[in-house]
Amino acid sequence: MKNLGIISIAVIWAGLIFLIRKWKGNVSMTFSQHAAQYRSSQIYYFILFLIGVPLSTLFMYGWFIPNFHLPFLFGLVVAVCMFSMMVAATVAETKGRKVKVHRFAAFLMATCFVPLLILIALSTHFSIAVRVLAGLSAAYQVVGIVLFIPVKGYHPKVLPLQASYIAVFHITILAATYLR
Repeated sequence: MKNLGIISIAVIWAGLIFLIRKWKGNVSMTFSQHAAQYRSSQIYYFILFLIGVPLSTLFMYGWFIPNFHLPFLFGLVVAVCMFSMMVAATVAETKGRKVKVHRFAAFLMATCFVPLLILIALSTHFSIAVRVLAGLSAAYQVVGIVLFIPVKGYHPKVLPLQASYIAVFHITILAATYLR
């Protein structure tokens, strides 16, 4: 179960890199906007998360949460995060109501990362180094949410910002898992 974390992260990142190379856009487009361009890219994106989310969920509930004795609240936030991730992957950001549903689900998923990182930072079951990393990652994400929320859905460099936002979460989870 422990290695499902790194496997799920590797699958998601390899899949996202393939997505933005195969269905080209620009750095002002999110991963989801790259995926929404064509029916084939929408299907690919859904399948990517249909694989990645269950692997992540199994890792979190099967190893991470019990191994580090994390509270019920952590598991609840993970559930909200995974559910909203699947909604965002299922509802393509194309037009009309789908844009609102997708963006709400994506924003909910992204904001779930912050309390998860804060709970890791506050838990005595992690090393000091991991707790500091989690705190710094949460601070980075809060700054990202406050300062870089795009105006009217646009930011000229949203893709690298989104990628770094996700990466600091994944790096913290991997550090917690492998750097005791």
